[in-house]
Parts: sequence; C-alpha cells; structure tokens
Amino acid sequence: IFQTCKDYGLNGMRFHSWCPPEAAFEAADEMGFYLQPECGLWADFGNAPTRNFLDVETERILAAYGNHPSFILLAPSNEPRNYQHFTPKWAADNYTNDNRRLYAAGTGWGDPAMLHGGAQYAVVGHIGAAGLRGLSGWFGGDYRDALTGVRIPVLAHEVGQWCAYPNFSVIKKFTGYLRPGNYDIFKYIARQQGVLDEDASFAWASGRFQLECYKEEIEANLRTPGLSGFELLDLHDYLGQGTALVGVLDTFWQSKGYVTPGEFKHFCGPVVPVARLDQRTFTTAQTLNSDAEIYNFGENPIPNASPYWKILSRSGDTVAGGEWEPRDILIGKNIPLGKISADLSGLAAPGAYELEVGLKHSTVKNAWNIWLYPAQVKPSRTADVLVTNDWNAAKKYLVAGGKVLFMPSRADLDPARCPPMKNVPIFWNIQMTVRLPQNPRPRFDAMLGLLCETNSPALAEFPTDSYCDWQWTQLVNNVRSVNLKGAPASLRPIVWAIDDWNRNWKLGVIFECNAGPGRLLVSAINLDGNRGGSELQQLRRSLLDYMGSDRFHPAATLTLDQVGSLWAQNATSATGESSRVFDPDLNDGSIPPPARSPGP
Repeated sequence: IFQTCKDYGLNGMRFHSWCPPEAAFEAADEMGFYLQPECGLWADFGNAPTRNFLDVETERILAAYGNHPSFILLAPSNEPRNYQHFTPKWAADNYTNDNRRLYAAGTGWGDPAMLHGGAQYAVVGHIGAAGLRGLSGWFGGDYRDALTGVRIPVLAHEVGQWCAYPNFSVIKKFTGYLRPGNYDIFKYIARQQGVLDEDASFAWASGRFQLECYKEEIEANLRTPGLSGFELLDLHDYLGQGTALVGVLDTFWQSKGYVTPGEFKHFCGPVVPVARLDQRTFTTAQTLNSDAEIYNFGENPIPNASPYWKILSRSGDTVAGGEWEPRDILIGKNIPLGKISADLSGLAAPGAYELEVGLKHSTVKNAWNIWLYPAQVKPSRTADVLVTNDWNAAKKYLVAGGKVLFMPSRADLDPARCPPMKNVPIFWNIQMTVRLPQNPRPRFDAMLGLLCETNSPALAEFPTDSYCDWQWTQLVNNVRSVNLKGAPASLRPIVWAIDDWNRNWKLGVIFECNAGPGRLLVSAINLDGNRGGSELQQLRRSLLDYMGSDRFHPAATLTLDQVGSLWAQNATSATGESSRVFDPDLNDGSIPPPARSPGP
C-alpha cells in the first residue's frame, strides 16, 4: 500500500483515529515514507476517563514505536471536541519530553487552539473563515490568506473528497467473508432506472472529472506560500459511512482505469511545475498570460535546469512556446520560472489545446487543458429551425413537421425530478450530508459530471472529450437536467448528466428525438442566455449547424405527449425544494422508523 501511495506521488500517510501496527512502521522506515498515527481516538475530551486514556495510550505508543524514523508526526484524535484546554498542552508537554517528532492538538477544525496553544504543527481544513481546500484556491489562486499570523507548519486536512461513479465490475473482487452489499444495491437501482448499460462509461467519465478537481485542489496547495502540504481524505474508495467513492483507486487499492500513476504524479509529486492560470476558455482576441512556478521537494536541488512552456494542439503539435534561462532549482516552493504570454489570434478556433510547463531533458512536466473559440462566433444560418423555450410554440412547429431546438425554462422542470447540475462533483457522499439528522432540510441534488457522445455530429464544432471539463462547468452550473425516466430506452442523450449512484436517474442535458412528424433537439442549457460567453455561442452554433444539415436524423421516436411529459408547465417553483419526492430506497427522514417490539 505504501508503494502504491509513492507511485501516485505521496510521501506519507495519516492514520485517521488509530495507530498502525509495527509492520507499518518497519515498512515505512525501509521505504522512506512518513507516518502520522493518531492515538486511537475520535473523542470528546470533556471528561477525565478520555483524557486519562490519551495520556496512557500516548506513553504506550511512544514506548513501542518511538524509535522508528518514519514516525515524524503524532496527533491525539481526529476532530476532537472540548479539547482546547487539554490537547494543546498535551502536545507541548510531549514535545518537551520527546522532540523526535512534532505533535498536533488534533486533526480537523481550525480554531486558535489548534494553532497557538502549544502544538508544533496543525492539520486543519480552514483557519477561521479562510479555507485551506476547495474552490477558493483553484484556477491559479491559493490559500495564503488563511495563514496570516500562523507560525507553525500547517497541513490541509482531508483534501479532495470528490466522488466518482462506481464501476460495478469491482463486485467480482469481493471474496470470502467480504460482501459487496452496497454495490449490489446501487447496481440494482441502476438496472431499475435503465442506466446500468452505461456503467463503465459513467465510471470513466465521472472519474476524469474527479481527477480534474483533484488536480486543481492539489496544485492550489502547492502554490500556497507557507503551506506545508496536505493529507488526502483517501487515495482509494472508502466503503463506510454511506459509501464514499472518493478514490482514484478502488477499495482494493487497484486502478479504476482512468488515471495512471505517472499522470497523477505530474501534479502530485516531489517536483511539480505549477501555473497561475486563472481561466481555461479563451477567444482569438485574447492573450494567454500566466506566471509559472515550480515546487521542488525532491531529494536534491536540480542543477542547470532548462524550463520551458508550450501550447500543444489536440494532435500533439506545438503551436506556441518559449524557454526560460537555465538556472539551479533549489529545494522549496513558489520558485519562479517565468511569465507565459501567448498571442492566440493565429491559432485555429474552435479548438482544444494544452498548456505544458516542464524542464527539458527530464520527466518533470505538468499540463492544463484550455479551449479556444473565435472572437466573434458567427450565428448559424439555419433558417428552418425554430429556437424557443415555449413548448406550445414548439409543439405547433413539430406538428407541422418542422425542426425545433427547445430549451425548457427552469420553471418547466419539476424540482423534485430534475436536479440541478453543479460545477464540481459530489463531496464525500450524499448519504452523510443531505439526509436527516445531518441536514434538517434534506436535499438530493447530485452531480458526478457529464458523459458526452463525442461521435455525435451535434458536437462537431464544440471541442470536448467524453467527460465534463472546465469548458462545460460555467454552462451547466445550477442548470436543471431533464429527467428521462418516462422516455423509451432508445432515447439516449448526446450529453448525459451523471447522477449519484444511490439514485441513478437517467438525466439528459442535450438530447434529440423524432417528435410526432417533426424533429426535436432539446438543450437544458439556455443557449440564448448570458452564461458562458464564447463557449455558449459556440455550442449554440454547433447544435444549429447540425440541425440544419442532412445528418439530423434522430434515432429515437416519441409521441408529442411523451415528449411533453418530460416537463410540466407551471411545475413547482424552484423554491419548493422541500416538497420533492425521494427515492424510496433512501429514507429522507419522512418515513417513520419501524416499530420496535416491546422487550421481555
């Protein structure tokens, strides 16, 4: 397991609320891997027995494992309660007695006692209102504001937690006394909802979206001056507490197939180039500008390094680039490499490109996907297509055999059946965050990314891979997907919204069908809106050009009544979230618990 962690660029492991056995320390010593045990507690320290247990257990742990060089950090408890007047002093006293490692006041939280009460390091997710993880530091930013006035090393707590859809092929790995009961349930629901045959595609596409989020999260940490590192919640899936599919590895520490160790290590490793790239979509009227830095905590400084940058086309051709002067790269972070400035006016658009920063004559490199659109997206000349968000008008046009691009309004879509999409995947898992008693107003909005049918000519002029990447997120964030539960199985979206594995609704973002005598293409995204800028206009152009071509021949056929049932005029407003209907397999708290038999 430690070797797998090292393969993915990690150099240590935190043991959440427990201490591992001797074998773990011995393996870590031999491999050069750092350990942070915890004293077997996830506790409330407002009572004497717990405080006494911590003192006794600490003494036993240090006596048993204290000579291991891998044992560099020790915390008393995960997310402790009522600890402020006890564990900071515990950390100070133990450091005085044995300074061969650093001691924290606990892991989690972010109040002053963690930082200023005597501990020598802290593992926190935020400090006050300022976060040390999450979107605030993504896209070229960092978390430096959180560290003002902090004088001890800080690690970000339980970074990541972005989920991916399960690949049910993992079920066959459970043998002996292990039982994949949770996966059996999820698979059953997927079959009932008619999406089971998309399982492998959903797993891969949602995994790639998850990977992009992990990349942003980790790079923000590496860019932050003074931040000493991070601890992932996990590199592999966690099957407890409702099932948290947060890993890029499955629960058996094996690859899920959507990222290699080498690719992950480009942004999570000993030496990582990072860019302060604050946008991912551009037009040909813009210049790409970014500062580039390098993070080096490899074994040694890198003498006479030759840093470079380049922009690559989808076919791998270099279309722009430059080099910076050779220099010695010392150990540390926020080491400047130089400025990137690329005039984009001469590049083909629309197009998908990649910005790469690296060191010549080495394997050190990192890359970011970018998208380029024309400065002025010319409108489609399709004259025989009605573009509308009025279903009555659309229906009349379809009855006459016409072609319609229909965009249902938010009010058309029942909030109990048509969940909004988000710009990030599900965090941790919905079972522990949206249901009672954790949430007094349960919700079931879910998002695990998109699955795009890249072979569809409808997307021919809108560059995309088969998964949700950053050119999509502004277009779909808070947009309601269309529930296709009542539609024939032959209706398969061009762009799917991937639902949470506990519910598995068949959700469409862009789909097409023959509707009565007419032909219909539906976009849940309002293509006449103002979100997304050039990428929105390019998507609109791509869809309309397709509809105006002789390639527009949908495979599925629905009656007009079937189509109309997918949305409801005058449906419950978006403010009526509390009245939505939940999947009966997931009690939101409204179903009374079964009566207990009286005792003897």
